[in-house]
Amino acid sequence: MAGNVIDKGHLLRDLDRLLANTAQYQQRLDELRRGAASLVDIAKQQKIVNTPKDQSHTEKEALGGPGEALAWWPNIPDKEEIIRQGFIKAYEIALRDPKHVKPIETFWIPGWTSFATVALAGPGDKTTLLLLTPPPPPGRLVGTIDQDMYVSASEQTIDGILDGYANRADAEKNVAKTPGPGTRGPGVRTFRVKGA
Repeated sequence: MAGNVIDKGHLLRDLDRLLANTAQYQQRLDELRRGAASLVDIAKQQKIVNTPKDQSHTEKEALGGPGEALAWWPNIPDKEEIIRQGFIKAYEIALRDPKHVKPIETFWIPGWTSFATVALAGPGDKTTLLLLTPPPPPGRLVGTIDQDMYVSASEQTIDGILDGYANRADAEKNVAKTPGPGTRGPGVRTFRVKGA
């Protein structure tokens, strides 16, 4: 199943604010390569993870393994290392031209069958890091977007996206049916992903 939503919760927004300043990219890259500190410890040092709730979310829900009752994807191994390697590659891409470092921007795309990161140069003057994951457990995608993003897809795909929201009724207010020319099925729907 391909990813069908792009999300950016408060942790990724806070991370993007930190990543907007490229002055310490080489130092952060070196720290990630050394691997001495966990990603959660690094995020705490950088003031991305500030609360016990954020720490529980990152350690237990996002990165938790088979023995963790709160883990969203307990049977997927090496999640932390996959994310670490994704950030290493993103920093390497960003630092290719030391005189013109391209800031990193992150996005989470839930809805995949596996767990992966994709680092790419662009678009434009940015480096993009995509975190691809399976969908979270039902009701856990709460819609914390502070910018407008749109998904246009079949009615079935949009219905699947809405199932991930804790408050489906509020999320449904952001859906518009847009049947296109020659459409014989139920039509295409566009979902405005925002703070639903």
